[in-house]
Amino acid sequence: MRFTYTEPDGAGNSYREQYEKGILNVMEKRRRELDERRMAGHADILRDPEPRREKLRLLLGWPLTEERSGLPSYTEEFVTENEGIRIDRMVFEVMPGLPAYGMLFRHTDDRRRPLVFSIHGGMGSPELSSGIMERGTTNYNDMVERFLSGGANVFAPQLLLWDPGLHAMNDARTADQIRLITDTRLQLMGGSITALEICCMQRELDLFCTMPWVDPDRIGIGGLSYGGFYSLYTAAVETRFKAAMVSCDFSDRFTYCSTDYVWKGAAESVTDAEAALLIHPRRLIVQMADEDPLTDIEVAKHEAERVGACGKDWFTFHVFHGVHEFSPDDGDVTLFLDALR
Repeated sequence: MRFTYTEPDGAGNSYREQYEKGILNVMEKRRRELDERRMAGHADILRDPEPRREKLRLLLGWPLTEERSGLPSYTEEFVTENEGIRIDRMVFEVMPGLPAYGMLFRHTDDRRRPLVFSIHGGMGSPELSSGIMERGTTNYNDMVERFLSGGANVFAPQLLLWDPGLHAMNDARTADQIRLITDTRLQLMGGSITALEICCMQRELDLFCTMPWVDPDRIGIGGLSYGGFYSLYTAAVETRFKAAMVSCDFSDRFTYCSTDYVWKGAAESVTDAEAALLIHPRRLIVQMADEDPLTDIEVAKHEAERVGACGKDWFTFHVFHGVHEFSPDDGDVTLFLDALR
């Protein structure tokens, strides 16, 4: 049988549009329901955070769902020494077959000091965020050097976020192509790239806590953009971080919902405000730029308001004049490092 009836290509468009609008309508209704359910549990997070922290681990998935044991093996490659700072490239076998890479910036006096995990953003690297590439620190505004100047040692891990072209790699893929396909495959296996990279940092932390020049009670984490996202969620999961600094990435996760930023069912239990509450009573500093083209400052303000009165004495939300950058003002860095004194 063959139809003899024909019609214009767009004859069914109004029905398609109605269908999409209907999906958006039921999604918005569902979101309101989940928002109410999630917000109703704020007092429980502060009173007893561990069940919510465990739920976050389960949401993020493998390998955070497995026990860690022992210490990773590692290698150190000397890079340079300058003005009392030694730089080494470090590779940690965080699990069999997985060599996690980072750069260590350490005061040569070997005094027991605070340690800061300094986390780069999208398309970045330890080399870029620290300023040892020829192009300088760009929008990181000397982030690593400022942590060092405040008296801390700094470890800058590499995340699966580098831009091959920016780093002169023989690789035609974009940063998103590398990252998002990996995250999708990890989700197929019950995990996520976020869980894997948080686990890598936990393993690195396991080792650093044994180093004689590290005070394990004075370890912090801070970063820009994706680095801010990782600082927030890593500190929410890992309580050995005594302070966290989040720059230019604080959201409701609906506004920015790339697959590596969200996890199935998270809206019922955790977005950034709840992650912030899981850091209580440890210090959390969030800074956002008023002219950042990559973030919505009003969404960030709303999330900060949801931390609200719970955030007295431990939570700071600061809007500075700037774009998508680590704030050039030292006030937030000082607050962050003061929490590690």
